[in-house]
Amino acid sequence: MKNKKILSYIDVINRDLNFNFVIKYLIEQNSNINFDVKHQDIQNSFYKSSYFDEIQNNYDLLLTPSYNVRRMESTYSRAWHFKTNIVHTHSEPLSESVLFEEKLNLSNLSQYNEEVQYHIVWSDYFAELLVKVAKVSTEKIYKVNNIRYEIIDKMSRKNIIKDIDYLFISDFSIADFTEEQFMVHKKTYNIPDWVDYRSLAIEARNKFVNIIDKAASENKDKKFVIRMHPGEKIDFYKKYEKENIEINFVGDISDLIIRSKIAFGYTSTTLFECIAANVMMYNIKLVEVPKFLDQEVYNYYNWIDESKVLKICKNPEKYISKKYSDEIYNKYEYFVGKMRDNYAYLKYCLALEDILKNPNKKFLPFKFKVLKQDFLHILKDISLKLSCMIFDYMKLKTPIYKLAKNNKLAELKEDDYLSVENIQNKYFRFLNDMNINLGYDEKLDYKVIQKKYCKEIYINGEK
Repeated sequence: MKNKKILSYIDVINRDLNFNFVIKYLIEQNSNINFDVKHQDIQNSFYKSSYFDEIQNNYDLLLTPSYNVRRMESTYSRAWHFKTNIVHTHSEPLSESVLFEEKLNLSNLSQYNEEVQYHIVWSDYFAELLVKVAKVSTEKIYKVNNIRYEIIDKMSRKNIIKDIDYLFISDFSIADFTEEQFMVHKKTYNIPDWVDYRSLAIEARNKFVNIIDKAASENKDKKFVIRMHPGEKIDFYKKYEKENIEINFVGDISDLIIRSKIAFGYTSTTLFECIAANVMMYNIKLVEVPKFLDQEVYNYYNWIDESKVLKICKNPEKYISKKYSDEIYNKYEYFVGKMRDNYAYLKYCLALEDILKNPNKKFLPFKFKVLKQDFLHILKDISLKLSCMIFDYMKLKTPIYKLAKNNKLAELKEDDYLSVENIQNKYFRFLNDMNINLGYDEKLDYKVIQKKYCKEIYINGEK
């Protein structure tokens, strides 16, 4: 397969970079396919946005981690200009039913199924969800198992120093929303007005940090690390920072997990990665999960109360030595994908290659929103240029100028801002730091088989 190009969009979650970097490395090392990784948002510089530079390229596939036909008109417009197909990569292992409207485009199913040509999922659960709820055709879905778990499983097999006694994983980003921001959030994601999980998140987070503070005070010789959710603000946690409590909010959480002896959390699905790394995890019962946010998998969580957390932190030895059984791995496989699949990342690459081989490729139809986005970005570029001219001649900093300046500074200086330059630098660092075995088996033999809800890839005689 020659001269093919794939573009993968990512958002601000840094841990998605490792996943994309593994795919980029494998595809580019073993085929003639170019795999580009970019931030999904349009970036602004002093004199223009990145929109028109970006649409000069052609791609054979566009991978996007989320896709909503109402909110992502710019993504569709760029895909139309690319003359490409959109592939929705469903990296979230689970989804609350209250968010199906947003995540599965329930109000716009016909558009969703027209605009998104293929789906890549990690579990049977999400494949079944797409078919039964979103009415996606089974031949458009590929299941590849969970590449994140495979990466962390391989990382955890190395000689890692366990220098973190207790890792506490937060998932309370909603708690930092103002009332106005929460109302906008609900409107954006089509969440019913009567749903108020912001107050629950505030209550749960307060209990969460109080438990950590108490446990750390009782065990001053132990190291506690609080891993913030990417959407949280550090101000809340600063007052809890002390000699044996570290606040962490940057980099890939996988590095923290494999260095930890025991992990705690509330409902964060990141805790599944702890299972993959064979780090014992516990879910703290902070507040009662309301029915509208309930997920079936919560029934399988290892729920404990505050007293048990304090007990574990005081006498951790027997809990550290515990190992997960095959029964545990198999129990979660339906929801989050197979955790010990040595071919997960290869299956992802092969799924992309299989899609590229499809002779029935259909280009996206032209829609009014393409013209709308082109026009809006023409106006945006004119505004950016005018704002810079006004500053040059009058030294007046307009709001648009400040926006351009802030974005440019972020692009140049902030390591966590996923600019093209920073992504490239991170990829080079990833290659230098890579300590897991990546590469195609010389005797690789695979089959793509259509199953009930999706296509599955079987490698080297798998059953």
